[in-house]
Amino acid sequence: MNNITLSNLSKDWLRLTDDYRPSAFWFWNAAMEPESIEQNIAEMHRHGIREFLIHPIHGLDIEYLSDVYFERYRYALSVARKYGLRVWIYDEYGWPSGNAGGKLLEQYPEHKAWYLRFSKTSNGTITAEPFLSDRLLDNVVGANWTKGTCGSLDTLSKEAVQCFIQMTHERYYQECRDFFKDVITGFFTDEPVAMVGCAENQREIWNTIGLPWTPELPKFFNRKFGYDIEKRYVELASQDASKIKDDYWSLVKTLHIDAYHNQISKWCKDHNVKYTGHIGEDFPLTQIRFSGSPFLSLGAMDEPGVDMLFSEPCPEHRFLQQVLVSSVARHSGRQRVFCEAFGISPFSIRLGQLLRSSQMLGIHGVNDIAMMGFHESLDGVRKRMYWPPLFKTAPWWPFYPEFRDACARSVGLTSLGKLKARYAVLYPQYQLEQDNVFMDGWSNDEPAMKNLNSIGVAIYEAGETFEFIFPENLHCASVKDGMITLGQVQYSEIFVTTDLLYSQENIAAIEDLMQQGAKIEYAPTDRIVSSVKSKSPLWNKSVDIRCQSFGKVRVFEYSYSDGSLFALRNVFTEKQEVCIHSNQFVTEWDPISGNCIYHQGDLNFVIEPNSTKYFSVSSLAFGDKCSVRYDEIVPIDSAWTISTDMPNMARLLNIQFSHGEHGWLSPEYYEGQTNIGAAFIPSVFKGQTQIKMRGEFDIDSIPAKLGVVYEQNHFANMIINGQVVSFGNAHPLACWDSSCQYIEVSSLCQEGLNTIEAQLLFEKFETSLCSDGYFRERPVMPTCDVCIAGTFKSVNGKLVNYSDEKFNLPLNLSEIGWVHYSGRVIFTSIINVDQSLSGKIRGLQVSLVSEDAIEVILDGNSLGCRIVEPYKFELDSVTAGQHKLELVISTTSGNILDEPSPSGLLKVEWLC
Repeated sequence: MNNITLSNLSKDWLRLTDDYRPSAFWFWNAAMEPESIEQNIAEMHRHGIREFLIHPIHGLDIEYLSDVYFERYRYALSVARKYGLRVWIYDEYGWPSGNAGGKLLEQYPEHKAWYLRFSKTSNGTITAEPFLSDRLLDNVVGANWTKGTCGSLDTLSKEAVQCFIQMTHERYYQECRDFFKDVITGFFTDEPVAMVGCAENQREIWNTIGLPWTPELPKFFNRKFGYDIEKRYVELASQDASKIKDDYWSLVKTLHIDAYHNQISKWCKDHNVKYTGHIGEDFPLTQIRFSGSPFLSLGAMDEPGVDMLFSEPCPEHRFLQQVLVSSVARHSGRQRVFCEAFGISPFSIRLGQLLRSSQMLGIHGVNDIAMMGFHESLDGVRKRMYWPPLFKTAPWWPFYPEFRDACARSVGLTSLGKLKARYAVLYPQYQLEQDNVFMDGWSNDEPAMKNLNSIGVAIYEAGETFEFIFPENLHCASVKDGMITLGQVQYSEIFVTTDLLYSQENIAAIEDLMQQGAKIEYAPTDRIVSSVKSKSPLWNKSVDIRCQSFGKVRVFEYSYSDGSLFALRNVFTEKQEVCIHSNQFVTEWDPISGNCIYHQGDLNFVIEPNSTKYFSVSSLAFGDKCSVRYDEIVPIDSAWTISTDMPNMARLLNIQFSHGEHGWLSPEYYEGQTNIGAAFIPSVFKGQTQIKMRGEFDIDSIPAKLGVVYEQNHFANMIINGQVVSFGNAHPLACWDSSCQYIEVSSLCQEGLNTIEAQLLFEKFETSLCSDGYFRERPVMPTCDVCIAGTFKSVNGKLVNYSDEKFNLPLNLSEIGWVHYSGRVIFTSIINVDQSLSGKIRGLQVSLVSEDAIEVILDGNSLGCRIVEPYKFELDSVTAGQHKLELVISTTSGNILDEPSPSGLLKVEWLC
């Protein structure tokens, strides 16, 4: 246990939580040249990335696990060592783990996974038979060395997993042995599965209508239980609980966990590195069908993990997954919970959203957050593979340190205290094992999911929190002074809903605890919900928290030796007013500024949607005493000029494509997808590497500078208004990718409508990626990433020459011609301060169109940066006279890569 107190934190908050800074998934999806490796690790170091995970993935131009690959890998590790960074090894190319990028099954097809396929005729007849999985998985898609290899690893076979360890873990150790001492943290495994029961041509997310199977299963089953199962597979599809299901899952759990997680965990311990990763944990039924037992699978890890692929408000909606993994960690004595976070978020995601999501994770005990993703390249289709660019191509990247520090303070604050969970909920392992095999595991309608969600929401609405207790460790619980104790964890009460099934061993353990004096609510879900709602929260003995509804504001309490910390999370879509009253000192903790302010009397504040407020209650006063600082708000009424660090950009109009027998396709072929760069290539061209395109742009008046931005390797030629563009005059422009080039074309343009034609070139892998659950019916296709750039405004689709103008507030960039601009904008004004305000000004407050990152510079001196509201900046004083005020605001890369997102300045005010 740590000895950090609230008093310690109030004096040195950032340093004491430094270890909770986010790390990063670094996508190796390009040629991985040494120069680029050096530059990107140096950039991570400059911005305070403490650790990164190397993730080989779609687009990798060097062969996975080849000699060249390890040459580059060792170089990356040596650079990390130079900068003092630690590295996790991702144990696969793509996912799920186990295929060694397709190499394993290509060389050892005998280790290919099977599953029990069940089918049902129209008259209800059920059949079941072992079937080789033929799904084309993500870890072989686009891999030139094994393209087309289908199937997954048999993770119920020790021999198959030993082969995987030999090809992956042992190979890394042989090639990078010296770095295991001081650079390599451990191995990350991604979604290892006990089965993948889905044919590739089904184009859907992994199917759960099936059960794990391995060729040795009948022999093991007979040896363990004394009867044959081969002729009785159909009985596993019964809707009723049965002994054969009990026996089947008892064996399958043991086979999978012993073969995969325990073998890898042991290998990592033997080599003095950690083991982390996550299982397929989206819904309870998938946790069982894909992993056997989440408790035993995750408990084998040094850092149990979870994936949170979302943008807000997903963390609130997916609380069960977070509670699950943090519960496993607590019961297993683990201090850290790993998370791959933010994948499948929009390109318009902002630092404020990342912070709020990180705070939600931290509240639930998920405290080793790795950002997805740091792209090596966004060239071609790489920008379409799930993850938003969170690295140096994001316009807000210079503001990243503000997010980093606020995230570390937030996550560290809730991690260094001990969560006070009043209730434990018995995880329905047995119910999930007995569920109908034809039940959709990805559905919120699954019985366990519905009941767990109802109980969890009721607990939150009562102002309390909970964790899971598991069948595998229920028998280890004891009762002392009325508290149910498991190691260092204690609960007041356990909930067991009779709407779900439990094994006889579970029921016996529950009855034993009740005889010891444990308070266990063994009742239907609706009665448990009513019981929870009838109780007052335990924390109200020390503090009175008043808000509109605890269904909208969730309360989490953490104990420190010198007080209690509270995290209040608004899960509603509207602001919530909260009043805190206590006879002790109430300290407000602001992770953005790092300030701790104590109050005597009531503390009133507003919590923004999907946001968190932190305060502590103690007999001690922490930080500074609260005082009223601002008596008057004075609007700044002034004109503003705009400057940018990138040229303005505009997308092409009326784009069409053609190839071979296909003429210029009409718009219905484009499925309305024109939001990325210029346009999606229609799926009818799947597999083609040379495609013709044409588009238009409309010029009202010729700008001083007018050019085309394009990706260097994807254009064989370009013609504007019938004239050939000479690529020899192009130069790099660091836009969405380092491959972006800018070429001046104003001499080829005319007022009115202009046409552009080009021959597009694409790598083969880019036009042949398979679909999966996130792309459904549309295969992953490249985009025609080209746009017009220059000194213009875009007004009603027309490009208008831009000259220096002055604007009054409010000022929305989209409305004045910067619809697709992606970069930073500097708003500048000369402000006259009246003599009556001289010496009275103590701060400045800014209101923005959207939640962008902002830096305020007054007379050449930075007042600091902010990434979320309120955008308040403190000042010592401002004298009368003229002052130069500059506001640096980041837009979002989504403006050019995805749907445009508004940015701009609403008002600026002095705080007096």
